This record gives sequence, C-alpha cells and structure tokens, in this order.
Amino acid sequence: MLEIIIITYNRKTELKNTLEHLSNSCLRNLKITILDNDSAINYADLITQFSPKKLPYLNLIKHKYNIGAGPNFLRACELAESEYFWIIADDDEYNFDKAQDLLLFLEKEKPDIHLVGSPIMKDFKSTFRAKKMTVHKARTINEQALGYALTFIPSSIIKTAILKKVNFINGYHSPSSLFHQIFIIFEMYNQNWNVSIHHSCLIQRTDEEVDMYHALNHVNGFISSFKQVKDKEIALQSINFYFGNSWFKYLKKTLGAILKERANGKKPIFNMIENIYIVPTMKYKLLSSLILIFCLTPKFLAQHLINYAIQRGIR
Repeated sequence: MLEIIIITYNRKTELKNTLEHLSNSCLRNLKITILDNDSAINYADLITQFSPKKLPYLNLIKHKYNIGAGPNFLRACELAESEYFWIIADDDEYNFDKAQDLLLFLEKEKPDIHLVGSPIMKDFKSTFRAKKMTVHKARTINEQALGYALTFIPSSIIKTAILKKVNFINGYHSPSSLFHQIFIIFEMYNQNWNVSIHHSCLIQRTDEEVDMYHALNHVNGFISSFKQVKDKEIALQSINFYFGNSWFKYLKKTLGAILKERANGKKPIFNMIENIYIVPTMKYKLLSSLILIFCLTPKFLAQHLINYAIQRGIR
C-alpha cells in the first residue's frame, strides 16, 4: 500500500533519529528504502541496528556517484513500486503518532496526493485545519498555501500511478533551486487532481530557514518555478503567499538572504539582477531594485548594515 523512501547524504546521526522514530511508530512494518547519495559515511552498521528486528523491510541503496539532492528525489520517484510512496528527508521533525489511520484512509479514499506536512507547523495548523480527512479537487483547496506546502518534499504522500500522467523529464529541467518536484505540483493544478489533507501535521522542516548560504537562489528558484504554472492567477497567488502577502515580508526575506550571503563572503549582485527580471509585478521589481542598490554600496557600509541588521534581528 505505502512505502517510505528516505533520501540522505552524510548525516548518520540524523538518519538514526529518523529510523528510531519510524521503528517506534505504526509505520515500522512498511517497506522503507534509504537512498544514499554516495555518502562518505558507511551506513552498514546502522542498517544492522534496525533490520530486521525493528524495521523488518528496511533496505539501503547507495548511488555510485553523488547525483545531487533534486535528482535524488527524482530517482526515489522512479524506484517507487507500491501503490503510494512517501519521500522523506533524514533531518526533519516527525509526529508519526498521528498516523494510525493513515493507511486505512489511503486504502479507502484513494487520493492522488495526501498532504501530511508543511515547511512550518504553524502554517499547516492555521491554513488547512483539516479536522476530518476528506478528498477535494486541488483547485477547491487554498491553492496558494497548498502549492507552498508541497514545495516541502516530505509534505506529500503520492499515488505512484499519477507519475504516468506527468511529463517526468520536466523534473530534470526544473531550475537548480531544489524545486525538482515542482512538475508534480504543476500537473496537480493543471489536471485538478484529487487531494486530501491529514488531520494532523506528521512532518515539518527542522528549521524554518533554508540554507541561507544559497538563500537567494532559493527565492529566485521558487519564483521561476511557479511562473511556469499555466494558471497565472494561481502562480501569482503562490508567489505572494511565499512572501507572506506583504511587501515588508518580501523585503525582509530577500534582504535577509542578501545579508547572510554577504556575511559568508558571497556577492549576490547577479542573483539580484536575475531577481529583478523574474519577479512578477512592478511592486516586487521596485523592491528588488532597492535591494540591488544596497548590494552596490561600499564594502564598509554594507558590513555596517549587516551588523546592524543582525543586531536588530533580521534572520
């Protein structure tokens, strides 16, 4: 019925924590595959700690080369064999105690996608509020919030058969921004798939921040990805939701990414020029232009602003 695929790279402690959570949950008897992206760490002893006693259907697949995070997600999709598959990472926060009725619901209702998590727990609770699990058409749900939630890979349990309905090659053509799963979201909107929402959040990202060393690429990648949605209103709503439907939050998120990149010795000028080109409205273009001016300030002034902003709590 359901299999779990864990994508991992060089995080033995985190992976052990994930396996501990699974082994102590109602999901322990599922087929669980660890997809190792050619880690330098040897996971063999970790597998023997859990298999077969704690996790009887646990197995490990190690790639010959590190193919990158996005392609590792796509490889997981290709390997899925059960009716449903759930791709999770090795470093998130789990609430598997709320999954007791998960398998029964999937077997009975047969949704195309079942939403079980969100990048941020409070977003899941405040936005979806699914006290009773029912199946809806994708376009009848809070579209902007749904698209944002699904950009967090572990947030969705996917029916394997729907991969036959998508142009899988688009996953490899997605922007290099860790949004290789975006092609599934596009087709969910375009084909108006059946989507259900779990009554509780089962998984969330460990940290609300993305890796800020690549934060501006993340922002630009999100915008570029959602601009590919055929329904431009949904695309704009999703982008607005990502930035909190607020010009101030857009400024804070983008400037925060700039500050962290400058603090790490990066020069985000070209990323900001790209940002001005791809943002969808004149409001965002104006704000991005102001940020670009900041990027061009003398080094000593920029460093002063960085220190001031960090002291004032811009993260």
